[in-house]
Amino acid sequence: MEVRKQRSSDDDEELQEENDTVVFGVSPEAPAESRDELQVSDTEHEEKRRCDALISACQNNMSEVVQELLRTAADVTCCNHLQQTALHLSPPELQVKMLRWMWRPHLAPQAQLLQAAWQGDSARVGHLLTQEERVDVNLPNEAGVTAVMLAVRDVDLFEGLTKWLPWEHRPVEVIRKLLESSADLSVRDHRGCSVLHYAENICSRHREEIVWILTDALGQTGTQNYADPTFDLFQDLDSQLDLDTERDDDQRTPVTQRDLLCSHTEVKQSEQQDKMFYCCKSF
Repeated sequence: MEVRKQRSSDDDEELQEENDTVVFGVSPEAPAESRDELQVSDTEHEEKRRCDALISACQNNMSEVVQELLRTAADVTCCNHLQQTALHLSPPELQVKMLRWMWRPHLAPQAQLLQAAWQGDSARVGHLLTQEERVDVNLPNEAGVTAVMLAVRDVDLFEGLTKWLPWEHRPVEVIRKLLESSADLSVRDHRGCSVLHYAENICSRHREEIVWILTDALGQTGTQNYADPTFDLFQDLDSQLDLDTERDDDQRTPVTQRDLLCSHTEVKQSEQQDKMFYCCKSF
């Protein structure tokens, strides 16, 4: 009987391995590289699943579920397709609770850095950057957003919640500390946005100072074009502008990249004035 049970157990394990091979498309004899890729893929899928669950729970005001997800490794910095985080989508009473639950020492140092930068928690960021266990300031979250991008992206959100924050919100200090640790400002996230793009689109009272710090840092790196914020925001000008193809060929005048840049800059300045008026009016 013992022999039969052992054989049955062995058969079940073999069958499970075959099923795994069919589901995941990787055989037990596959190269180690394939298995590593599969493991990374599974990890990314799990991170996305937790993010979606957190956002859904916040939308539905399921505070117990939210608290449980925050006890795991759910990433509070991730967004939905409308660039809204779980904190954005939470009802006011749940927002206040979430702010108290943001202290998450169980997270890996890298995840803590991303969250602390997003929160504008300068003291926490400084502590993590000086620990023996090194963190990479340029390692992004699952959406390709780096710590310095997160420090800028949702500044308006936290300024609106300042009254309930258990920490001091100092995004400018966070940005400076990340720059001192060699944060790369030329990186773009999965949506193609850079940190300067995010800075240009906030309504914060710190907006001008943040933009100045970033453009100055870009200029000091000697990176061509990136020192000019208009390049960062409108790098594909030829594809974005309508050149009015209905004109007759002999009536057209040559249009240079410089002309397009100047035209686009004027449009952007007008948009920014309208946006700043709206922001001031909303306050």
